[in-house]
Amino acid sequence: MDPTSDYIVLSKGNVVEPVEIAAADMDGEAYEGQLVVIYSCDTLATGLKWPAAGANLAIKLKDRAGTEFNVYLDKDTDIDGSPKPTVWPINFTGIVSDYNGAQLMPRSLADIKKSNVPPADFVLLNPADSLTVTSLDDPVFVDHVIGGETVKTLFINWSKAIDPDEGDTVTYEVKIYPDGPEEPVVTRDTVAYIPISEDRPWDMNGTYHVYVVATDFAENVVHSDTIMITFDFPAPPEMIFADVVLLSGAPKLYAMFNLPFEEVAIANFMIIDQTGETATAPTAVDSIAPNAVMISGNLIEDHYVALAYSGIVTPGGDVSTVDTIYAGEVLIPFSTNHREDAVKVIADFETNVGSFLAPTYSGSTTGLLTTSTFAVSDEEAYRGSKSGKLSLLDNTAVSGGWYLRLLYGYPFAYTVKANSKLMFLVKGTNANVEMRLSITENPGYEQGPWTRVSLSEDDWQVVSFDLLNDEAQGWVNGNGIVEGTTVLIEAIHMRCSEDVDVVLYIDEFTERQIDLEPVEVTFEVSMAVQSLLGKFNISSDFVDVAGNFNDWGGNAMVLDDADGDSVYSITVLGLYPGENLQYKFRINGSWDDATCEFPFGGQNRVFVVPDTNCVVFHWYKDEDRSVLGIDDMNALPKVFALHQNYPNPFNPITTIKYDLPKEAHVKILIFDVMGREVRTLVNTRQQAGYQVIQWNALNNNGNQVSSGYYICVMQADNFHKTQKMIMLK
Repeated sequence: MDPTSDYIVLSKGNVVEPVEIAAADMDGEAYEGQLVVIYSCDTLATGLKWPAAGANLAIKLKDRAGTEFNVYLDKDTDIDGSPKPTVWPINFTGIVSDYNGAQLMPRSLADIKKSNVPPADFVLLNPADSLTVTSLDDPVFVDHVIGGETVKTLFINWSKAIDPDEGDTVTYEVKIYPDGPEEPVVTRDTVAYIPISEDRPWDMNGTYHVYVVATDFAENVVHSDTIMITFDFPAPPEMIFADVVLLSGAPKLYAMFNLPFEEVAIANFMIIDQTGETATAPTAVDSIAPNAVMISGNLIEDHYVALAYSGIVTPGGDVSTVDTIYAGEVLIPFSTNHREDAVKVIADFETNVGSFLAPTYSGSTTGLLTTSTFAVSDEEAYRGSKSGKLSLLDNTAVSGGWYLRLLYGYPFAYTVKANSKLMFLVKGTNANVEMRLSITENPGYEQGPWTRVSLSEDDWQVVSFDLLNDEAQGWVNGNGIVEGTTVLIEAIHMRCSEDVDVVLYIDEFTERQIDLEPVEVTFEVSMAVQSLLGKFNISSDFVDVAGNFNDWGGNAMVLDDADGDSVYSITVLGLYPGENLQYKFRINGSWDDATCEFPFGGQNRVFVVPDTNCVVFHWYKDEDRSVLGIDDMNALPKVFALHQNYPNPFNPITTIKYDLPKEAHVKILIFDVMGREVRTLVNTRQQAGYQVIQWNALNNNGNQVSSGYYICVMQADNFHKTQKMIMLK
């Protein structure tokens, strides 16, 4: 190099692998100057010349495609004077150059090698083509020792694929499709033994294509002929789906099989309680279709269950199997154990369908007519008197079923906690419909498990998405993980593999929050007016309260008459903040007009549960007070008042009394000394009377507010009053 430069040798002695090309690839400059190889070259019909010692020579050859090309044999190599090749085809390696056209220049005799010849054709000998196998006793199966154990195998053998190249080895691979062996079956013999399932041979049922691939050392490949073999073993009914459904509010197990079955009995099933780790026999098993049953038994609410079965055969058959299938969680929305379900109702469908948009609003909806509707209907109801009726009309111009994305508003705005359980009830027809709930975390979408619905026309099913525990599936750009503390409701998704119209009823879409803490509500009712009117005898009569919190059954109240005010009381436990209570008081448990303050089916008293323990006071049959001029008997407060809390100081519960001379909208708020709102105790319209409420300074997470001064503020119409309180730990 001029001028002289410093340099470093980074590497040397590297092996350069030639690039395989065809003779036609040498035209142009794509490979000029590169090391290439052309396989399986042969001479022309005019013969072959070969350079004598000390002589250069240009020769013509053809590749395996029959394309002619030029080869230049240079005297500066060890090629000239060597014996002329006599056994063809030959692989030629060399540098591509250009002299009066493209030519290949071998570098030495090592670049000229005899070509590897592919193995000869061969054929499958066993099994016979188009064979149908119905028994394990068929000769196509043989016993064979694998790993020291004798097992039943599918026997396959073939003729030898002879390779003419001396010392070359042929390897065989058995190919079976579809659903062949998971591990490749590779051998150098001409026989293969493929293990099969002796316990469940019907798992193999179907038609398979079988052939063998022979490969030599140079990776030349030859295929055998292809045969077909069909397995058609007698198969038992197997359960393909199980779920918990609700019949008249009671949980039952619905189970569907892949085949019709003979009559089944209780002895064919066991209910597995995975939460309690127990197994019990059903109490009843009813066949509701040729391949479906409804099972009654010990299904404990909030437990996870599975269903085991055995001894079930097809009509006239004798083959059965033993298996277990997961059925899910026993969910009973709005049960007495889950009063919190009523607190976060997203849509009850009593007056409208909430924020749900038209079925074909989303561009993801396919296969349905735009005349499909979602509207309030009084035809079915799980709670209340109405539900949402989803009338889905199949678009006959689109085959293969349909898909529905029923959006809950757009843009999405309804927030739920990321540890909640979303649920709704669905009831419908026997079409093959599946549904799932979807949420968005902006921008990701996460979807819950698919639930097969419309299992029978008479049941309600729960479709749920346990955001904390269910395995989520990412959709669009979701990652399959529910993250953060809150998410947005996106849609109800559903799909049907059939081209049919479907009617589904949806009811009580709700969010079950797991971290809601229950509170206590004490109901007080004064019977003084009824005593004066002779309608109630304290010594012989009793009073109770019936409401939606006790299924309108009535709970007897206790007389606390130490001060002669004829007040009865009862404390109801396990109520949740925000829950809407409806109730009425009765004398001697009667719904009679003369004794019940509001007859059955008439108006109810209403109270929204606050987030702390409270006392609610009423006069029995408020309108009776005017009969005796009760306001003139000092039975009601004369003025609005907020009394000092007691005890004070307190830790952590204190009682606050206040007076309402007339019905008013009341707010009672707690502030700290910095003016920050700590808690809202009351924010509702209340009837006249002496009112009592408690403040528990513990929050829902069990944490207590700091010690110090707090201000209780009461607002009622134009009345405004404050009281200081002291919290001491």
